[in-house]
Amino acid sequence: MSKLADKMADLIQRERLFQPGDQLLLAVSGGLDSVVLLHALKAAGYPVEVAHYNYRLRGAESEGDAEFVAGLAKQFGCSFWLQSSSADESAALRTGNLQATARQLRYDWLQELKKRREAAAICTAHHLDDNLETLLLQLTRGTSLTGLTGMQPKLDNGLTRPLLNCSREEIENYARIHQLPWREDGSNATDKYNRNRLRHHVIPYLTELQTDGYNRLSTTFERLRQDESLFRAGLDALWENALIASDRIDRKKLPNDPAVALQLLYYKLRDYGFKGDQFRQILTAKGGTELVAVGGDWTAHIRKGEINISARK
Repeated sequence: MSKLADKMADLIQRERLFQPGDQLLLAVSGGLDSVVLLHALKAAGYPVEVAHYNYRLRGAESEGDAEFVAGLAKQFGCSFWLQSSSADESAALRTGNLQATARQLRYDWLQELKKRREAAAICTAHHLDDNLETLLLQLTRGTSLTGLTGMQPKLDNGLTRPLLNCSREEIENYARIHQLPWREDGSNATDKYNRNRLRHHVIPYLTELQTDGYNRLSTTFERLRQDESLFRAGLDALWENALIASDRIDRKKLPNDPAVALQLLYYKLRDYGFKGDQFRQILTAKGGTELVAVGGDWTAHIRKGEINISARK
């Protein structure tokens, strides 16, 4: 086995991404990363179906990508699934946040296809360099411990990233050894997107600073994920201590340190739509005060020292 294959197998087993014999749905763009993942998964004996999303943004080049992936699926003996953007979707991609819109369209389709095909997992070819880029982007925007963990190897919706502990260099070496063809997306060569700027100018400089940087980086992400798991377990314990019912919290049993109590409220109530200074209001408001989440469908009432969460009428 190659170094990449060994590292992929280790991550699959350690993170329990899926089991031998599981039917996998692999998102293949036709680029280097996804072609390598397809070859590595097939070489490891996994049943794989290939899914390709054609955004129809680059004319003949986009059509060529779809044809290439269809041929690749046939070569590897895989079922092939194709989805092409409608005219309205292509227009939305051009006028909105291209990367975010494209990601949402692709993942919505993959989830629907996963359900229809009864696949055990969706696989994408995100790798260690992608994770470093994500971390740096999060740092520039402001982030928490969760943001520092970068991409996760496995999500609750069945999305998995089997190459997340492999570097771009290891992927290139694998492709060269196995003489794999792939398609180049011209947009990857531009500095139009922040991620591309990091990839072209920042990441190479960082890798020069530490020759063993990638091995250390993989270990760092793993430790951060472990730290975050411990952090969330602590939050759950603090929350259970203050919880009277699913929609009632005893403020007197929240942590005595206001900063800690605020963080606890933030992590546990943000999904209700509460934002900004509303968490401080929830913590300090007198009984009878009504707080409405901005843009949310929930309210928080303070009654006799209790936080009562209810649906907005």
